[in-house]
Amino acid sequence: MKEGVGRALRRVIGRDDVLSRIKPREGGVSILMNEKRREILQHLMENPLTHLRELARKTETPVGTADWHLKILTQEHIVSTFEDRNRCHYYPTGWIESGDLACLSALQDGTTKDIYFLVVKNKGLSQTDIARKMGKYQQYVQPHLAALERHGFLTAVASGRKKVYQVGDKAADLEQKYVDRSSGYLDRVLEMLRGDGLNPHIQGRSRAVLKVKIDDGQNIFHLRIRANPVKTILRK
Repeated sequence: MKEGVGRALRRVIGRDDVLSRIKPREGGVSILMNEKRREILQHLMENPLTHLRELARKTETPVGTADWHLKILTQEHIVSTFEDRNRCHYYPTGWIESGDLACLSALQDGTTKDIYFLVVKNKGLSQTDIARKMGKYQQYVQPHLAALERHGFLTAVASGRKKVYQVGDKAADLEQKYVDRSSGYLDRVLEMLRGDGLNPHIQGRSRAVLKVKIDDGQNIFHLRIRANPVKTILRK
């Protein structure tokens, strides 16, 4: 492996035992030249910590086909996995720190995120208030509230005989953490793409998003790479 590629992948993946199994590819032979794999990777860049069946449904791909492409992407260390709630969730390698996977996976759940934003807009709601506003039973919302409280996204305080919920500091702290590392992460993604045999041309770049064009002489495609997984998960 070329020294420059090795350094780039080491920073992205952070594991020397993984690097020993990766071989640099010649230009134009990257596994991302496959249209469906690019579509899956792009979906994970927009929706990190998606599980297999949801990804298959959103990309209109048969489950078996999606699973096959995900296996290739994980074997090549372009995509990583996180086991949670008896499901395997997928995300672009190196984008989310291991210590943040559990809380962000919880927040990615649709109902959990809806409850979080409900409290953001209506501070001081009780569990009864939240259930009523959502048109659900209290038993339905309780585990989602418990997850938000456990991970620090919400805090519960006493209000008379009731317990009401307020927004915690976790989301803001995580968002700032990934803002601070966003520029370096985008640089490492560019180096990884080059090491994978691609020649990415930057079409636009901000602290939040990197847009690149890949042209191998026969095929042209674009990738939109988000820098901050917390902002990505929390966007409406």
